[in-house]
Amino acid sequence: MHHIRAARAAQHLAVRVIAQLGLAHPITLALLAVATTAAARAWDAGHPVADTRHAPQRRKTAMDMWKGKPLADRQPVSDVDLHYRIYNSATGELLSFGSNGGPGSLNGIVQDALRTQAENPGVRLYVEQFEGPVY
Repeated sequence: MHHIRAARAAQHLAVRVIAQLGLAHPITLALLAVATTAAARAWDAGHPVADTRHAPQRRKTAMDMWKGKPLADRQPVSDVDLHYRIYNSATGELLSFGSNGGPGSLNGIVQDALRTQAENPGVRLYVEQFEGPVY
């Protein structure tokens, strides 16, 4: 697995969810935990954390804007395998788990987190990422 690419993808998705749901939303907090874990694994694999900010440029017709300011252009990550478990942060109870790979791998985690949150209203979720399959 490419640790730096996983960190980039996790950070990108976390920022997108922050923009949509806000910083205090449980799903945002879960995705920030995933992004932090991915960045730590990239660091442990020998990548400077600053590397997560530098992605290859891609061609687009229009620049992404946020609150009137242009965002740096980034290349999507499509071949990352992510393995995770979702816990109740208060009790430690395992609520869900899964492995997602290829295009949309982070989206799969988000969908699972949304479903898990809907099944467990009022519960603060904790997502932990693992090196290999979690089942």
